[in-house]
Parts: sequence; C-alpha cells; structure tokens
Amino acid sequence: MYQEHELKDIRAQLQKRWILLIIPCVILLAAQIMFVIQRNQLATIVSGIILLSVFLFVFELLILPLIRYTRFLDEILHGPAHDVEGTYATLDHEESVIDGIPFRSMHFTCLDDQQEPYDRLFYLDSTKPIPGLHEGDKTIITYHDRFIVRLGNESPTRE
Repeated sequence: MYQEHELKDIRAQLQKRWILLIIPCVILLAAQIMFVIQRNQLATIVSGIILLSVFLFVFELLILPLIRYTRFLDEILHGPAHDVEGTYATLDHEESVIDGIPFRSMHFTCLDDQQEPYDRLFYLDSTKPIPGLHEGDKTIITYHDRFIVRLGNESPTRE
C-alpha cells in the first residue's frame, strides 16, 4: 500500500514548497530592513505584519500538512508493523483528522488468545483507495500503531 518512492516524492514536493515560501519572505525581509534603515516606522510595522502573515499562511496551509504526512509515511515504512487476522465489519466514510492527517475508520472483529472475538478500530489513509472488502470478509491486517499499512490475504506470520 505504501512505497518508498511516495516518501521521496513528498520530500521533493516539500522542498519545492519551502523554496516558494522563502522567496517572498526574503523579499519582504529585505523591504523591512530597508524601512528600518530609513526609520520609516509605519512601513516597518506594515512590512513586518505582511511578512509574518505570509509566512504563517503558507506554512500552515502548504508546508505543515506535508511535514506531518512525511513523518507518518516514515513511521509506516520504517517502523515496526504487526499482523492480525480479522473479519471486516464496517468502514466510516466520514474522515477523521488524526495528527493533522485525514483518515477513514475501519472496524474489524479479531480473535484474542482465548479465541474470544473483540472489535478493533484501524485507520485507513484517506488518500489511499478504499479496499473492496465486504462485511464478513476475512483478511490479514498489517498495521503500525493503529494505522493500516497493508490489507491482504497472506499469512499473518512473517518469515
């Protein structure tokens, strides 16, 4: 479901966005320095407000979501993953935002060590396609923390 090239693509996109943020901020900072040298108090205040506004706006809307998704992908790709066999129950089509990333909730029924059923909640990345599971389908869920890494029918034990 997740591959290393996705992480590289996101990092390249993040680098481009940082460059797009730095260019106007450097121009605004140069203008602010010029106004400070000229002792133009009003222009210094206005350019400072514009500089901070541009930085915060672009950072919050364009850069921070990519930073969060990069951390998530890095954890998914390089962190420990566990397998569990479960029976698919439901999928919530409404998105939940967890750690700044939108997910869909998937409910599975799994068996514990005493073969007693219990419900498990996992989160599926909303950018990934919804799996073609039907209620009652058994599948192997590979997960990291509470996030689905892969859904498949291979053996739950890794060799």
